[in-house]
Amino acid sequence: MENAVRLLKALADETRLRLVKALMQGEFCVCELVDALEVEQSNLSRHLAVLKNAGLVSDRREGLWVYYTVAREAREQLRGILASLGNLDTHRTRVDWERLQQRLQMRVGGKCPLGTGKLRASRKGG
Repeated sequence: MENAVRLLKALADETRLRLVKALMQGEFCVCELVDALEVEQSNLSRHLAVLKNAGLVSDRREGLWVYYTVAREAREQLRGILASLGNLDTHRTRVDWERLQQRLQMRVGGKCPLGTGKLRASRKGG
């Protein structure tokens, strides 16, 4: 029961749900996620820590960069949970995905270039 409570608490936040939805699509650098979701790096790192502590995401360090993805062990469980929540395809998550696609085009040799804030700010909205 303790694991279920930790998992549900980790998902009980809009930003963390947006993060999980993005991370279900692949592995991304913190810089890319900051730009895509338009959140401060410190705020994003705090949300990623909650998800990691719940066993939902994993990370790997490559030089100065840290890349995150959904933990392999949690992928099927998360698919089921997200499906049971209904349609999470909102205007905001579509904007997140579009911005993430733009940010991925900035990769050099398949790697994230250092830095954030290279995308024009979107009109945030639900």
